[in-house]
Amino acid sequence: MRTQSYESIPDTKGLATFSRPRYSRFFIAVAACGLCVLSIPLLRVETSNTDSESLGVIGSLYKAHCILGLKRSGLDLLETDKYDQWFNDDSTMGLAQAGVFTGPEAMAEYVDFTKSTYFSLYEDLVSEKTRVVSATRNECVVQVAVENKVQVKPEYSKSGKSECIITTVGYKLDYKMGLLGSAFNIRRTKVFYPQQFLVELFNNLIGGEGVTDYICDTVLRDSCPEVYKLNNLTETTCKTMYDALPGVDGYGYLDDYAKGCRILHSAFAAINPKHCPHMSFKPIKDYHGDLWCQKSGGVKAEDLFTKDDLAFINEFSKNNGMDAATMYKSCD
Repeated sequence: MRTQSYESIPDTKGLATFSRPRYSRFFIAVAACGLCVLSIPLLRVETSNTDSESLGVIGSLYKAHCILGLKRSGLDLLETDKYDQWFNDDSTMGLAQAGVFTGPEAMAEYVDFTKSTYFSLYEDLVSEKTRVVSATRNECVVQVAVENKVQVKPEYSKSGKSECIITTVGYKLDYKMGLLGSAFNIRRTKVFYPQQFLVELFNNLIGGEGVTDYICDTVLRDSCPEVYKLNNLTETTCKTMYDALPGVDGYGYLDDYAKGCRILHSAFAAINPKHCPHMSFKPIKDYHGDLWCQKSGGVKAEDLFTKDDLAFINEFSKNNGMDAATMYKSCD
């Protein structure tokens, strides 16, 4: 049987003597090194120049902790049924072209446009890049760039054929969490879609008679009869008025008096009458007292993201074969 030697540890008051294995400090050191090794993959994520860097090793551990929490959370912004796990009632999500939405329910409703009748497929692709913008003991700001693949159904496309497009999407998260990623909670989310992608999707891919019929018959007439009546619409006048609307402008705004805003909100109004005022040609305030699809707020991506943020997204897009100007590409 193997024996182990001990060293004496005097009591600070000199009253007693205790013993511990001589090897205990060695094993503690080995365990600490092991934790550092386990942290190395997390530290390989791209980082920016932040105050945490001045803290040296501690700053690096903060960054690793932020990435660990994000990974452990399983965050996927397309999985809206889990928003209650990641967001609070006062959490916000903003997209320059659409507005700011507060709380899990409102955020999920808008993101669920990706699950609307217009698409046969909307998914994240494997390619992804993450960087830590800032990291402290109490707060993490992390930016992620991903690719989205979108397929428009033939019946809702201008061409009458299935249309496929891949684009770059970026989002910036401001979140807090506990030890080892526990109690993960996102306070603010800022989302980036390339303006030319939104123009292409809402002006050139989604459209045609199928969309006009869906908006006027299925949504306005059948799901929003009060709004339909307040606008004095008939089957003919509704389609004439909708077809006469402009497409989204060059910045891709989805909150102004154009087809794009009504295409976006038609997905919500079809299942939630609270969105019916958003479909109106005449200004009608909604349940919050707000007017939608009448005049854009005019927010730009530069109002939500820094130059470094946008450079990060642009670099990711370029490295994944996107057109430098449009940040999207066609697919089969």
